Amino acid sequence: MSLENKKLNFSEFENKKLVLKSYPQKLFVEITRNCNLKCSMCDNRKQKNSEKFNMNIEFFKKIADELFPYAKIVDLRGFGESIIHPEFEKFVEYTIKYDCDFGLVTNLAIKKDSLWKKLLENNFWLGISFDGATKETFEKIRKGSKFETITHNLELIQKIRDKNNINSWRTYFIVTLQNKNIDELKDIVKLAKKFGINRIELNPVQLSFFNFNKLFFHKKRVEKNLKKTVNYANKHNITVLFDGKISTTEKEHTSNSNIKIIKRCKNPWTNLYISYDGKIGPCNHLMRKPFVIGDLKKGSFKKEWNNKDFKEFRKYNDTKLRYRACNWCYKNRYDHF
Repeated sequence: MSLENKKLNFSEFENKKLVLKSYPQKLFVEITRNCNLKCSMCDNRKQKNSEKFNMNIEFFKKIADELFPYAKIVDLRGFGESIIHPEFEKFVEYTIKYDCDFGLVTNLAIKKDSLWKKLLENNFWLGISFDGATKETFEKIRKGSKFETITHNLELIQKIRDKNNINSWRTYFIVTLQNKNIDELKDIVKLAKKFGINRIELNPVQLSFFNFNKLFFHKKRVEKNLKKTVNYANKHNITVLFDGKISTTEKEHTSNSNIKIIKRCKNPWTNLYISYDGKIGPCNHLMRKPFVIGDLKKGSFKKEWNNKDFKEFRKYNDTKLRYRACNWCYKNRYDHF
């Protein structure tokens, strides 16, 4: 069903259909909004953890049974740390019944060897948030983490991958570039090499315009560090990908063939974000009002997927009448999907 759905889904995107017969190809399922860290750049750092922010396992099963057969990618991430859900392993057991490409983004801050082994041996990909090459910088940005736990888990992951002959691209670093870590970028790549990571995604930190931590205020340092970092990466067959515009010259420094600005966003056709409480939206970057435009606990999937707000989002997506919050992506984000 996934292949047929993919063809129909892209056809409906190309033809700008507003009412879709196809299902989303990429699902983000937020099983919890709770987190074990208080990262300095995260909007949720002041939120207090609560059981009410956990998705119910029976609701998850309902979502999986209806949507996973059509999906190409299922990403079990949200605005929290998925692995701290008390029933996380039950979610994993139910997920692997389906023939999708499964994974999640994690802060890797929990020392639980059996869990990482289970995920990797069941072919989950792992995006690892890694924002510093030194204990001081890492723990300053990712407050509540222990650098030693992260490196222990990376050593374990490397051993499991080697033992099971798992493709190294199934684990990768995600670096949120900012003033606090830009001078450590090359050393982050060196650590990636040490732990057998050969793919690194760089994301520019998203902050208010006058926040001094923004890369905008550090252009010369950004250019200098990007150049020496990517030169090192190229020598050691490590791929550096840019998820969004970081400088004026990154195109000179990367072999990423997809480094082109989004011309027309596919998300309202191809993607669906499902929050812990059943709220849905077309974009994992914009799960707040007015972008939460459906509720799977109030209506059927097909009804909510084609409701008035979703149709309007698709209609105005690539016009000047689109939401202002979408303009940053159209100006800065690169198209990878």
